[in-house]
Order: sequence, then C-alpha cells, then structure tokens
Amino acid sequence: MADPASGRARIACGALAVAILGALPYLNTLGAGFTFDDHGLVILNPFLSPSASLGAPFRGPSTSGALYRPLTMVTYLVNHRVDGGPFGFHLVNVLLFACTTALVFVLTQRLSRSFGIAVGTALVWAVHPIHTEAVASVTGRAEILGALFVFASLLALVYAIETNGITRRGRLVASLAAFAAALCSKESAAAGVLLVPLVVWLGAGAIRGTGMLRITVPYVVCAAVFVALRTAMVGAVTVDEITFVDNPLAFAPTGVRLATAMVVLWQYVGLLAVPFGLSADYSYDQVPAVVSAADPRLVIALLGLAGVVMVAFACRRWAPLVTFGIAFAAAAFAVTANVVAPIGTIKAERLLFLPSFGWCLVCGWTLAVWIGHPADRGRVVVACVLLGLLALGTWTRNVDWRDDATLLTVTAEASPNSARAQKNAGAVRGAAGDLVAAERHFRRALAIHPGYEPAWKGLATVLRLSGRPDEALVAARQAQRLAAAGH
Repeated sequence: MADPASGRARIACGALAVAILGALPYLNTLGAGFTFDDHGLVILNPFLSPSASLGAPFRGPSTSGALYRPLTMVTYLVNHRVDGGPFGFHLVNVLLFACTTALVFVLTQRLSRSFGIAVGTALVWAVHPIHTEAVASVTGRAEILGALFVFASLLALVYAIETNGITRRGRLVASLAAFAAALCSKESAAAGVLLVPLVVWLGAGAIRGTGMLRITVPYVVCAAVFVALRTAMVGAVTVDEITFVDNPLAFAPTGVRLATAMVVLWQYVGLLAVPFGLSADYSYDQVPAVVSAADPRLVIALLGLAGVVMVAFACRRWAPLVTFGIAFAAAAFAVTANVVAPIGTIKAERLLFLPSFGWCLVCGWTLAVWIGHPADRGRVVVACVLLGLLALGTWTRNVDWRDDATLLTVTAEASPNSARAQKNAGAVRGAAGDLVAAERHFRRALAIHPGYEPAWKGLATVLRLSGRPDEALVAARQAQRLAAAGH
C-alpha cells in the first residue's frame, strides 16, 4: 500500500517544480515597462493614489468604463505601495502565473489520478505562448487572477466531493469563496458556473440529477449576487459601451454575429494548436464579418468544430478526460464567445487564458499516452523538444511588451487590417519623429475604416508637423465632423 504522506510529498514537489518552470519563460518580462492599457490602470488610476483605501475598489467601477474588478484593483494598489515601478507589477504577474501552473498540476492530478498526465498538462500550460498577453501585460493580471481562483474553486470542489460531513461543508464554502474571488477579479469567471457540473460529472460519476443541481445552485446564486453588486456599483450588467472598432459584431445582425463568432472560435483552436503569428489587436477589420453562408471560413469552421464535438462524444467513455477538456474549453468560452451576447472585443488572445486549460489537459493526456509507461526515452526527447519550442516562442513573444513603441509597431505588423493597430502605430511613429511612417499608418487605418475619428485626428497632427497646413485642416475638420456625429 502506498504511503499517503509520501504521495502528498510527491504532489507538493511536483507542484513546486512546475511552478518554477512556469515562471522561467517569463523572467524576461521583469525588465519591461508599462504598455498600452497599463497606463490607465496604473499610472492614471485614482485607486492607486496615496489616500486610497484597500476597500475603495469595492465601492466603485474601475477606471476603464463599466469594469468592476475590485480584487484585481486591490492587488494593483498593494503593488503600487510596495513598488510603484513596472518591475514590481511584472514580478507579481509572473508569480501569480507560477501559482496558476501549480494549481493546474494539482487539479489535473486530482481529476485524472495520474501524475504523468498532471505533469504533461502543467508543462504545456507553463510554456504555451498563448498566455503571453495575460502575463507580460500588467493589465492581463485580471485574467490570471480570474483563472487562479476558478482553479482553486474547482480544486476545493473536487476535495469536497471526496469527503463527507463537516469537512465536506467547509470545502464547499472554500470553493464558493474562491469562486467569489474569481468574479471580483474578472467578470468572465462567471463561466465557473458551467464548469462546476463538469467537474462533478468527471469526479463523481454517481452524482446526477438533483444531486448535481444541489451542488451547482450555490454557484449560480453567488454569480447572481455578483451581477447585482456589479450593476449597483457601475450601473450596467456588461460593459457600458461597445465601440464599432473594438467589436463590429455588436452592430451586426444576429446571423452575422453568430457566424463570425464560429469562425473566431475555430481561429482560437488554430492559435492553441499553432501559437505563432500572435497579435495584441484583432479589432476592425482584422477579422472580417461573415456575411454569407457560403463563406469558406464559415464552412471550415463549422466542419472543424463539428469534428471537435464528435471527438468529445466518442471519447466520453474510454477517454473521459479528453471529453472533459473539450467541454471545459467550450464552457469557459461561453461568456466571451460573442454567441450569447456581444462583448467588448471581437477577438483577443487574453480571453483564451482560462479556456486554454482544456486544451492543455488534452495535450497532457495525449503526451502521457504517447510516451507510455514505462516511458519511451525517444518520445520523451521529442516531447521535451516540442515543449522547448513552445517555451522559446513564449520568451520571444514577451519581448513585444518591452515598451509601447515595440508593442504597437509589432502589433501593426501582425494585424495589418486592424484600423486601431495602424492608428496606434501611427501615433507611436509620430511621437518618435518619423512623420513619413506615421502618415502611412494613419492613412492605412483610414483605408480600413474611413470613419475612424482618432485616425483623422492623428493624420491632421502629422500633416501639420510636416508643413502641409491645408491638408492638415481638411483632416482636422473631418475629425471634428466625426466626433460631433459620435463616431
């Protein structure tokens, strides 16, 4: 009989090891500065003033629109008081990601009862480049915290399912508390309501029907209370205003929105499978709307997604962990997929942070089966090479967040059809004194979206600095007309 203490020590050592490995690919972010949205959330954030209390973020919205993420704001406040420079903020992000990696390992081990699958899953999670936007950007901390507490909630739930009596109730309370913390970190953590029955299904096959309902209802109530609190604090259930540039699907007919959402979902699968050519901006018109049922992108997406569903159904008995992983990703996407309702963005890699656990779990299971037991040394080497390539991709991608100039320039190259990416690149090139490049980017933005007021305004400034006052006046008047019209 195995020694329980020895087993717990092994799990603890494994969790520590993968946590360290999770931090290593992100060490080069510690020298990065604040970029893009970080400025509003850190430098200009009123919650970070010397007079602000730790309770202040719970009493009002965050600085960017109708966002209510009080726990994330509290971490920024504490960060600011300890070290107001970017190093401290990036360090906390890296440490939090290391913690999520450890939780991914422990949660997977409890769900799969396999040390090998847990190691494989955690290693894929640790090195996957899709996580760079959430970790390398200070703003991405909301994604990390949301996932961290969701994992903690699900892990406590798994432990609760395995016990009875007072211990069981205590662990359920801990699970609900972690879920509440997840909601206070990022609104999309509400997807946890859908993840609970999945965990119950995998971890306690005997619990069905009313038993599963009794376990799930408290999480639904918790989410409802949060929605009520959020509405009271910011006056809105969702974001207060969705712009056309951020998410044109919010202004499209329902059929177009749903069809394009399916294409985006399939593109997400592609990014998880081949995480290269990543971008920090997919706004209008980087992802053109699907306006025809014969659009090849839609046909491919529907066939691909149908194939995934078939795999999940076929594996439900002989490989339930694969079915669980696919279902986990789908459930975690439910809130942010633009299917139930449009959100603030059409597509963003940071939204893959929590759902990617499902992908990593399937990869971890596949690695464990492929390597075999006892392990095939040749296959272990191949697996290490693949993981090393992913880690290299993460390390390289992190460099994009070094500063605004680097991030915005690289993003414009990665998303040549995004009006906002081109406008941002124009602004940063203009600030650097490269007026020719700035004009090129602004005109490219306007070719994509002629009604984009910020691009007209930026172009007017560049033309004026270039000594072309007549052209600058025309651009400035166009910007004024668009601003007056509310564009």
